[in-house]
Amino acid sequence: MGQPLVPLLGFRQRQAKLFNYLKTQGNCGKYVFLRRFHRVWCNPPLSAKNYENIAQAAIITIFSLAFTLLFQYAQRKSYNFERIGYMNAAWKIDQTKILSGPEIASVLTDLKRRAKRSVNSRMNLVIFRLATCCGLRVSEIAGLKLQDVRVGVDRPYLRLPKAITKGKRPRRVPLWWDSGTLDDLTGWKAERQSQGARSSDYFVCAMSKAAFGKKLDPRNLRYRFISSCRVLGKERQEDLTIHDGRHSFCSHALAGGRSLAEVRDAAGHANVSTTSVYTHIATDGDEPGDIFNFGCE
Repeated sequence: MGQPLVPLLGFRQRQAKLFNYLKTQGNCGKYVFLRRFHRVWCNPPLSAKNYENIAQAAIITIFSLAFTLLFQYAQRKSYNFERIGYMNAAWKIDQTKILSGPEIASVLTDLKRRAKRSVNSRMNLVIFRLATCCGLRVSEIAGLKLQDVRVGVDRPYLRLPKAITKGKRPRRVPLWWDSGTLDDLTGWKAERQSQGARSSDYFVCAMSKAAFGKKLDPRNLRYRFISSCRVLGKERQEDLTIHDGRHSFCSHALAGGRSLAEVRDAAGHANVSTTSVYTHIATDGDEPGDIFNFGCE
């Protein structure tokens, strides 16, 4: 039996050696490495004396495959493994993407002014609230239904079923954190019900006569969010996406006094370490209960 490429050292040593080797290889090099690994370790003559070697080889091969996939994923995402270890990828938030308190106040004031005469502006206000004041992803906004907006209880919340969430993790987003958001969503739900919408209908939907009630396309939602921010100026509009509203929610919720665990659960993060990235964002320290009340009229 030939010499193995990675000797059977302790688990940590094997992991580190494999990590360092694969780091130097391209995708083709990784493939060749794994083929040689499999041939050397997993194809010895089958006899009683090498049962233990086969078991050890299987474990090492599984780890090598896992690390290969991990590195390929890391290359696409540009993760920095050296900074915080193998399994926790470093992730940074561009602070210029976070909507400041005055910016949120300007957008909400402008939308409320326009909402008095336009149903589309009222819906844009709700979309902006869902993204920036509730932290919903664009797919979650599109899939939200009237029955998921629970405003008739002591502690109102949004119920996000696993069918529309990332990673199929259902969650609840508190609405009692911000009274302005609760008022706007309550008013919109009442308006949708007055339009004849049932509990299983979409919370935000197409308003044209030809497509009334149909699900909004994510591109339409992104466009509506950007158009809602027109009061900030063209240059700022071009710099924003609807997902920046979600980043702003996490940042301002933490600054408003909510705990890491609370924001993690509301945002649907798989790990609190993801939520902790937002703690460095400097925002105004408003009291809980009016997190997104920045003086908008």
